[in-house]
Amino acid sequence: MWRIIITTTFKQRYKQLNGTLIERVDEATRTLTEAENPLRLGEPKKGRLRGAYGYPISRACRILYTLDWDEQTIHLLRVCAHKQVYR
Repeated sequence: MWRIIITTTFKQRYKQLNGTLIERVDEATRTLTEAENPLRLGEPKKGRLRGAYGYPISRACRILYTLDWDEQTIHLLRVCAHKQVYR
């Protein structure tokens, strides 16, 4: 099982979500931690976000994350609208 590390940016944006999205983010987080290979669940990002993965929460919302294989940790970077991932 993977451990989760939550960044300050993720925390701030998580607090701004509505109840339904919070439930979906919580479920997605559980899914990522229980996965054998969380990279398979996300879409690899390109450009300046290279090395990060996006996990869809809804049509418009994504979790942006990276992995540390040695420490078996998932770093949750952001949760936001698809367009905001790139800001």
